[in-house]
Amino acid sequence: MKKIILFSLLAIFSHANAEFISGMQLHNWMKSEDEKEKIMAASYILGVADAAKDISYCPFKEQISFETVIFMTRKMIEIHADKLEKVSADQFVILGLSQVYPCKKEKKT
Repeated sequence: MKKIILFSLLAIFSHANAEFISGMQLHNWMKSEDEKEKIMAASYILGVADAAKDISYCPFKEQISFETVIFMTRKMIEIHADKLEKVSADQFVILGLSQVYPCKKEKKT
């Protein structure tokens, strides 16, 4: 059943841009007691992380666990709680990942 819900939510999110979700909304989903909202948060975070990989952050050959991505996002939300209403949710996901896995800048010759 959880897999069906997860795929349904992914289908819904595939039609919306990441900036439509505020940091506060993501925070509320993450701390919710409602299992559906937790799945929505996890699906959203996974989608943003997947879309931003090798663009905003570069894990190179290292495989990042889903739990690590969730943890990093939660940490960024805690650190920047004063910006939850001002910043879109995708920025919290990307900020945590890009700090730990920055993309190397190409040397200009």
